[in-house]
Amino acid sequence: MAIKIRLRKIGCIENSEYELNDLTILCGINNSGKTYAANAIYGFLKYWHTDYVLLQDDNQLRELRTTGRTEINIENYYNKIDSILSHASNEYSKTLASIFGGNQKLFSNSKCEISLTHTIENNTTQKVNTSYRFDGVNNIRIKLLKSPDSQYLTVTINNDSNLEQNKIPSFIISDIISSTVKKYILKDLFPKPMIISTERTGSVMFQKELDFTRNRIVEFIGTKSYKVNPYTFLDQFKGNYPIPVRDSVDFTREMPERINEEGEIAKTHPEILDMFNDIIGGKVITYKNGTVYFVPNINKSIRLTLAESSSSVRSMYHLGCYIQYTSKKDELLVIDEPELNLHPENQRKIARLLASLVNVGVKILISTHSDYIVKELNTLIMLNSYPKNTEILDIIKKENYCKQELISSKQINVFINEFKSMKIKERKTKVKRAVLTPAHIDDDYGIDAPSFDDTISKMNNIQNQLMF
Repeated sequence: MAIKIRLRKIGCIENSEYELNDLTILCGINNSGKTYAANAIYGFLKYWHTDYVLLQDDNQLRELRTTGRTEINIENYYNKIDSILSHASNEYSKTLASIFGGNQKLFSNSKCEISLTHTIENNTTQKVNTSYRFDGVNNIRIKLLKSPDSQYLTVTINNDSNLEQNKIPSFIISDIISSTVKKYILKDLFPKPMIISTERTGSVMFQKELDFTRNRIVEFIGTKSYKVNPYTFLDQFKGNYPIPVRDSVDFTREMPERINEEGEIAKTHPEILDMFNDIIGGKVITYKNGTVYFVPNINKSIRLTLAESSSSVRSMYHLGCYIQYTSKKDELLVIDEPELNLHPENQRKIARLLASLVNVGVKILISTHSDYIVKELNTLIMLNSYPKNTEILDIIKKENYCKQELISSKQINVFINEFKSMKIKERKTKVKRAVLTPAHIDDDYGIDAPSFDDTISKMNNIQNQLMF
């Protein structure tokens, strides 16, 4: 399912758009809006899955509250998908200031529009049978039922005490129906997102200190005789951080609770976890008490804390935890600068790791400054283009590539963030604004990334002048 993202007046981006593919790459010069573009789609997908409530027919809600039963035609959601996404985009755009941790005035005219590149058909055959119980409200239970051969979702309210159905607020009923439709009926519409931000190294290092400080403040307030809600007090001291930064801290905080889980990718493709361990040169071990150790391959008898480990280990920690504990197919993994703190050789390896993840079903979006990552992806594309060529097969064997790492040009979208002069309503003269320009991708030569190639050519020319 191809998703198109259109951004208007977000950061330095005036009006630009891009489309997601199995692997989507945003590259370009600094301050050209790559992180804004990546965070915008991450924020929308998170908003869709956790906060957005699908609009519902008031008459049906009224019928449900008065008779205790109604039927919802699932086909209506598919027929109205464009208007649903338009409404969701408008509602999401109102939250952009909190997504990016900025001043509301700076985002007053900002817009993030999400659309699909082609229409979708109702192919829902899944059986839905789920219920929600409210023990604190006279044992009222809301039940949702759909059989595989029906286009209707039957909603009933069962009241064990035979009281009126309107004991449950309408917004709760609406939210339950919306969550069920999104989870079971429109489940293939948007992937669930996971983000690894550039602030990941700091979140790994200081998450415990942040939690310790918070708990001490709660404890301090609790000793006072005057009445004050400690968490209300803490709200006054919230940092205005972008959502991805906050989510990085939360991911680190929750990791000790997830170490008994096994990610779908690690379970079905353990060789990908081996690829990751090869990049960091060892293995990361997380304990239930939150302690994290790195065991290097060169000396497996020692254990280094993350503070004692290299910056590359800290910057890769979230990706390793994702692969090992939480990964699932058909998710969108967003990584801001995957090359952070990595040697060029490991930047090549991370490109091969990303391609392997894509080939087992994880959709990936990265923003990058790494020419090594792009060049290695070019190699993977070119090796994939001639699968039966004996010379190509010899190169694959000689350079230790494997089939799982090869990727098709059709699986990749690349957008170059660059500044262009344009006319905007607020100015009489043209001004420079960031735009996202799709890059050409060729089976024979790979990705055409002029922002990297021009810089490399200039350096080569200077070297040639010095040498000759």
